Amino acid sequence: RVTLEVEGNFTIIFLHGAGAGDGVEPWVGLWQSLLADMPVGAQVVLPAGPAVTNYWSPLGAPAMPGWIHLRPPPGWTRGPGKYNDQRGFEFDGINDVAATLRDLAAREAQLRNCRVFLGGFSQGGGVALW
Repeated sequence: RVTLEVEGNFTIIFLHGAGAGDGVEPWVGLWQSLLADMPVGAQVVLPAGPAVTNYWSPLGAPAMPGWIHLRPPPGWTRGPGKYNDQRGFEFDGINDVAATLRDLAAREAQLRNCRVFLGGFSQGGGVALW
């Protein structure tokens, strides 16, 4: 978790996407530059998602930053056109992540007596909407 801060009365919790090259660090520079143009007191929290392995990962690939594990239905195999057929997929961990984020948002609001905004990029954006 990285917290970038100046004085103020709102917090943005921003969730990274999933996959290689994502995670918290790639977003730090962007948010540092954006904070310069935000009202004094804005704070950005960049929580780190767990390391997960998903069906699109190459076989044997290490786990990568993400928020949820997408599990294909039994008997699903890789192949041409298969990535567009998502019937029967399960999203493991979404409720646990949502509960953790609710707790984080409530804690930020209480500690700083501020408004909290939740957003994200790619898979992080989808989780924020959940």
